Amino acid sequence: MDLPTKKELSLISQVEKSGTLAGRFNNVACINIDENGKKKGCFSLVFSADDIAQGEKVILKFLSPEVMTDKYRVDSFSRESDILKRLHRKGRCLNFVHGPDTFKWQIPMDSASADFDVEYFAVEYLPIDVEPYFINQVAFSALDKLQLFRNTVLAVAAIHDGGVFHRDMKSDNFRAISVGGRQIVKIIDFGTAAHYLSPLVTSDLNYPDNPNGRSVGAPAFSAPEHIVGLASHREIGKSTDIYALGALLYQLFNLQLFAKSRSTPDFDQVISYLHMCMTGSNRIEDRVNIWDRELPKFKHVLDPPALNSRGHNLPPAINSLLTDLHLKMTRFDYKDRLSDLQIVLKRVDSAIRILSNIALERKKIEARKRKRELKLLKLRQKQERLDHYLKQRRKLQYNVEE
Repeated sequence: MDLPTKKELSLISQVEKSGTLAGRFNNVACINIDENGKKKGCFSLVFSADDIAQGEKVILKFLSPEVMTDKYRVDSFSRESDILKRLHRKGRCLNFVHGPDTFKWQIPMDSASADFDVEYFAVEYLPIDVEPYFINQVAFSALDKLQLFRNTVLAVAAIHDGGVFHRDMKSDNFRAISVGGRQIVKIIDFGTAAHYLSPLVTSDLNYPDNPNGRSVGAPAFSAPEHIVGLASHREIGKSTDIYALGALLYQLFNLQLFAKSRSTPDFDQVISYLHMCMTGSNRIEDRVNIWDRELPKFKHVLDPPALNSRGHNLPPAINSLLTDLHLKMTRFDYKDRLSDLQIVLKRVDSAIRILSNIALERKKIEARKRKRELKLLKLRQKQERLDHYLKQRRKLQYNVEE
């Protein structure tokens, strides 16, 4: 994380002091600057606000002033609100509230002044942070972590059903809301997401939707095909999200980061080789052909790190089940990778049932143990009362005989 720039601090100050935005948002406060003054996120500024129109708390997302001259980032920001509108009111999807709208920002200058319209939009506020499950995994039971992962898979399935693939799934891009006592996880931050029908966003720089593009999303969770330049391929978007889900599963049950575990000399060299082969290929079809032609040479050395490798904390009862699932979700070649989230859910549900049954049996054993202990306690108490009675009787008899 970096410190916010002078331009970003200027925009934050003006937004927070603006009073009511769009006639409905007040009590606006920046929330992606931490207590040390460092900014979380690279390309946007995020604020909480009270929506007086609906009587609810919301999130306002502004494009950072530092990327307003970057055509790719500007167009991606505009595409984000369009994607959110497509998903609005679909189950387990982030709800769109307002926008896109603009805020008139007075650009800080030493000897002059100028105004610039900064685009922003509003989405629902999700109060529950689920990232601790991933970064402090030992604090949670295996069953709790599996329930959270199941919720996460359902959130991804929901956007896939809406024709959207996220392309930047990581632990801090999930939050939750409580509905009727149930925790519902939703995926946030659609800045790099795309819809099947989304036009390509182009740039003079090496960004994902440019034919000469490179990686997209968080490197620690990016699928190999994204790293080498296939990020704009619409037909593999779901598969790359499933790869990221596999990396998140690894993070729940292994103390090592998935990216660190997979970064072997073989993996890194194959990535470099494939990227060099694709450099200069402007058509996505040519890049796919290169992938298909070159990758078979290396498949025998490209198995992903096993979920039950050193540092894991998998319960023995579900070790093989989840290790096999993780392997199928994180295969190097997207064509060999598990592509059906319903299968993922079935495997996770099986693991949950196993742990739930073990927990239930453990409770039954504990209940029988407590019952036996209570019975023994009652017997001891009964014996103690009998011993006391006999002792008193003998004492009385002794006194009478005297």
